[in-house]
Amino acid sequence: MTVLVGHLHSCLALADKLDLPMVAIHIEQARSLMTDQARGPEKERAADALS
Repeated sequence: MTVLVGHLHSCLALADKLDLPMVAIHIEQARSLMTDQARGPEKERAADALS
């Protein structure tokens, strides 16, 4: 997972360098989705924050 997120970060940097904002948006959405899924469901995260 860490490697994949790293590759997405590299793709995001390339999209920014090539001035491809729509590509950058989709890469950022994919990275955010993967990060959120790795953290677990929202309810579990909220419960963890309270404890």
